[in-house]
Amino acid sequence: MAQSLLEMRIEDHVIWADGDMLFRNVPGVSWFTSGVRYMALDDYDDRHMWCDDVVSYTPPQYHMAHRTGGLCRLDFGNIEIKTSAFSSKHESGNALFTDGDVLWANRSYEALWVDEALATGDSTLWPPPREIYLKQRYTESDESGLILMFDGIGWRSRIDPANRRVTYELHGRRYNAQLLEIATDYDGNEEVPLPRALGVVYYAKAVRLPDEDNPAGWPSLTGCPTYHNLYIAGVKGTDWHVYDDGVNIDANAGDNGNGTFSLSASPVGEVTVSGVGAIETLSDLISWAVDGSRLALSYTYNAALEASPSPSLSYLANSQQLLIDFVSNVAAYFRHLYYERGYSLVGVHMDVPNGSRELIDGYDFYRKTSYADPAAISLIRAVWQHRRAVEETIGKYVKSENQEETAQSGYPYGSEESVTPYEYARAAVKASLEDLLGYMLKPEARLAIPVSDDLPVPGERIMYRDQDNFDKDLNVVMYCRTIKYDFERETVEIIGDAVLS
Repeated sequence: MAQSLLEMRIEDHVIWADGDMLFRNVPGVSWFTSGVRYMALDDYDDRHMWCDDVVSYTPPQYHMAHRTGGLCRLDFGNIEIKTSAFSSKHESGNALFTDGDVLWANRSYEALWVDEALATGDSTLWPPPREIYLKQRYTESDESGLILMFDGIGWRSRIDPANRRVTYELHGRRYNAQLLEIATDYDGNEEVPLPRALGVVYYAKAVRLPDEDNPAGWPSLTGCPTYHNLYIAGVKGTDWHVYDDGVNIDANAGDNGNGTFSLSASPVGEVTVSGVGAIETLSDLISWAVDGSRLALSYTYNAALEASPSPSLSYLANSQQLLIDFVSNVAAYFRHLYYERGYSLVGVHMDVPNGSRELIDGYDFYRKTSYADPAAISLIRAVWQHRRAVEETIGKYVKSENQEETAQSGYPYGSEESVTPYEYARAAVKASLEDLLGYMLKPEARLAIPVSDDLPVPGERIMYRDQDNFDKDLNVVMYCRTIKYDFERETVEIIGDAVLS
């Protein structure tokens, strides 16, 4: 039977003992306990005893950032816990010992940790702490198959004596990472964002940094004008080129090998770079975003359900923003969603089923289905800049011109929508706009099914025949985009784009 289980952790400073050995705080080392409570809506006994201390909680729910894809994030609202979970002793043998990043956990063969762990401190958690750490896990079998669904913090919002319960507002991981690194520029301005080339860029303006003495590119020169190279990959003069007002000056530019280049002489005008960024595809972008804990955790990226080949990028990112938002916007433009599953990010093309199921006829939940169409859209528009070197009466320079492409729906009474294109070629932008418009106009189906051992996930395809609501059968093929796991009512509510026939 499927189980939704919650692990609550409360940190406190105490002294711990293992036999004759004491562990206590000293300068530079902070020992603290992580008291753990295993909770569920109903008692569940497996490797741990999960007590029925949970009164209720807002069902976890996936939300897709955009109608065409992007981050599909799992969120909670709040949780109500019995006061007895805090005021009574719980003999679970689950103490954790942490020293910075080092974690000691109970094991069955570490008897002294279990029997003689607590030297000082109250084994109860009364009164309920203002802050708890909560992990919500789901299993289709037993604890060996637990899947992490939510990992966040609970903030105490209310203690209710009459009903003997405590309410916590739940907050998920915070994605504070910024897209662009910052530096001090030539003029002394601090925290200047350094633009990043994604795929091919043409005549992209380089940020000038403080002058360098004896740089790697020109080790015998001093006071060399130095610029950031926009994270462009390859060999200077072969894979990427430097320009001064549109005139190639590769011969005067030296690659410093650290993401910058220096000039042997002062430039006449605007210094620009053409080349290919180290991040070339959507898969590259998401993999880079999850690498090195750039997001909240060190994830792995599963790209098995991406489009093949992965969509190519051609874009200069030169505006600071949250990394998670940028990646979500790029994914949505290329009709991909991605979501957290445990400690992995899973990427899914909107046309590729992330698993599939066919529902049999006759379930009562078919009577709770509904179907809706989005507001009409007349056209969708993309505007981007085309930069090229020109020579006119005023001289040589890099000219920036706006390019525009549209896709029309045939519904002239609809609204007009705009998107940012993350590619450069006009034909590619046109094709993307037509695909985006198609997704924006798809009907939407709503469905509720019983909770089972096989929970639906974002991008999953569901097929069924609605025989209960109309004079004629309606065949439905829908994809899961918004999913609400209501374990209390034992239902899963699903919303997604659909094909009706």
